[in-house]
Amino acid sequence: MSEQNLKAFLSALAADPSMNAALRAAAGVGAEDKVPVEALIRFAASKGFAIEADDLMATERELSDADLEEVAGGVGYLRLGGVSGETKDSSHGKWIDVLSLNTGVSKPGGG
Repeated sequence: MSEQNLKAFLSALAADPSMNAALRAAAGVGAEDKVPVEALIRFAASKGFAIEADDLMATERELSDADLEEVAGGVGYLRLGGVSGETKDSSHGKWIDVLSLNTGVSKPGGG
């Protein structure tokens, strides 16, 4: 159900430019600033869309070797439906800059 909510939310966001502005205002960021994932999830919930961070990460495609190399180097990009990102990297068009990612994976025993 969450994946369906994500698709519906992204469609609504793409169809209504004022919704993007409202998202940025709710997140407390400007037009050139990045919207934190947590703020995106809270905003979606306020509009009746229950989504999770895992859904956001699953919307794209499987990572290629080149993608994995970029992420390993601390740089990553995300494309979400009709959401226009703000990356300055010309090879990633209007993708979203990913500054951090927590997969929730841990090693048993903590070592």
